[in-house]
Amino acid sequence: MSNKSASPVRVRDLPDLIGSDGPTPILWCRLCREENSAHRGDYFMAHPDTVFTCCAQPMILVVKSTRYRDATVASCM
Repeated sequence: MSNKSASPVRVRDLPDLIGSDGPTPILWCRLCREENSAHRGDYFMAHPDTVFTCCAQPMILVVKSTRYRDATVASCM
């Protein structure tokens, strides 16, 4: 994960994920690794300028991915 600071994510920045095929973004905390929904519709009652925070830090918008590696290669690293 990059150490660059990202712009704070606000409700208005979130995508509408209805009908989206994966992978879809999530909100993620760099400190505790908390994951939250990044679907705009889940926050319809929130003010559009609401900034998502966790651990007193702005959360970032990420796409989670899983990588599979051959066990013999992984054990040599």
